[in-house]
Amino acid sequence: MALHYDIRKCNPPTIQNDKDNCDHYVICMLSMHYGIPEITEKNVDEVFARIQSLEAEGGYRLADGESIKFTLEEVRRWIGLKTNVVAISNRSFWHTHKRAKA
Repeated sequence: MALHYDIRKCNPPTIQNDKDNCDHYVICMLSMHYGIPEITEKNVDEVFARIQSLEAEGGYRLADGESIKFTLEEVRRWIGLKTNVVAISNRSFWHTHKRAKA
């Protein structure tokens, strides 16, 4: 199945520059690993904690070899992002990724 996303409820609802484009790509790709289909005010801290856990396990790199690490504010930029990924419960995610919550 293809990964679909919707950024119409993000603020701003468009990609503004190259950094936005890069961050958007990584956040969407990571959504398949962190397992939260929509970033909201209520779950942004959990999304950030899961991303930090994935970073601690080795992180991720872009095609040019650049490593990316997100701050909470960078993740907050994407509140409103919706994807069609399968939701992973907190229990299941943290059981699989045994690192303590950040």
